[in-house]
Amino acid sequence: MAKQSGSPKGQKWWLRSRRKDSGDKDESELCIVLLGKAGVGKSATGNTLLGREKFHSAFSAKPTTQNVQKESGEFKGQKFSVIDTPAVSSSKSLKQHKQEIKKLCKSSPYVLVFVITVGRFTPEDKKTAKKVKKRFRKKFRKRMLVLFTHKEDLKGESLEDYVEKSENKALLKLVKKCGNRYFALNNNTAGEEKEEASKLLMEKLWEILHGDGSRPCTEKGKEEERGKN
Repeated sequence: MAKQSGSPKGQKWWLRSRRKDSGDKDESELCIVLLGKAGVGKSATGNTLLGREKFHSAFSAKPTTQNVQKESGEFKGQKFSVIDTPAVSSSKSLKQHKQEIKKLCKSSPYVLVFVITVGRFTPEDKKTAKKVKKRFRKKFRKRMLVLFTHKEDLKGESLEDYVEKSENKALLKLVKKCGNRYFALNNNTAGEEKEEASKLLMEKLWEILHGDGSRPCTEKGKEEERGKN
């Protein structure tokens, strides 16, 4: 992982933040918001991040997630929550989802994870991304990560090569608008391999939040966050 500028050697920024603000009684937690169309693996991704089955995930012709749902976990001593959302069916439904997300996150900062599958960026994905961009505006550019599920379908090819070689202009445009932040995940693995993938993704999400200048652990950070939302 890339080192953060100004970081003391050998220390991750969230560990330093934890030590510095350990006296705060009311700590804010990172909210990870999963967005995307139906069937791309949002719920399975949430379970991978949490390290346990909390969201209903199954292969189905119909969406399995009907309501916005929040579950909590902990990473390196820092609390976080994952918010699973139903498929974006319309701008109106997304507006309602955003209101529920903000209510669940309260004053906590959040990052957006737009979930798609390897090799299947469809016109429906494109429409969904457009609605998310319109609804979340600045956070789409500053705090959005594009997550490719079914990493196994890359068949050994690196994600960087896959994206760079893609002839799908809509996909390339999406990745660019999200600051070239993307990650691939295989939710069907188990054991240490799955734990390592979850760890790498969590570190990526924390770095996105840090790069946006947010501080999730302090009262000052929460006040600044209220002004951004």
